[in-house]
Amino acid sequence: MTFERADTWLLDRVFQPIATGLAGWASPLKIGRECLVAALGLSLTADFLVVSQGAFTTMRLAASLLQLVAIWYMASRASQVDQRLKEGAMNPLRADWVLFRYIDLVVVPLSALGLPNAIADKGAALALLNFIEAIAVMAGVYLASCQKTPPPLPLARAVGAGA
Repeated sequence: MTFERADTWLLDRVFQPIATGLAGWASPLKIGRECLVAALGLSLTADFLVVSQGAFTTMRLAASLLQLVAIWYMASRASQVDQRLKEGAMNPLRADWVLFRYIDLVVVPLSALGLPNAIADKGAALALLNFIEAIAVMAGVYLASCQKTPPPLPLARAVGAGA
């Protein structure tokens, strides 16, 4: 299965039904933004744990800052689109964030595979915080990429990408 097909399947078959079910409560962009803000908090907590263990290096600082800036950008972008997007209009984040979603398709399974080793090396708390953060980022990016009003057909079929 290619990245495009996996991405389309996750958007249309997994996250769009979730977003549709939660539509009465909040827009998918708002829920996605909240997932990204939660990931930001988890990242800061993980960094605090690393600092308290005395293992904070310059490389970890640079990677952490880059990650925080990227998550903050995604959350603020979702907020901007949520304010401007009209009902029934195509969500521009679906096309704009395809690279972020592809990266998540790699990061989350690799995090799951490396979880036992990370628990042995870093401890359970830090490893689980990093894993839950990766899942929160993935959920946030996918939910923010969903339509406010679901399309009549899965979008993959409508544009001919296949399902």
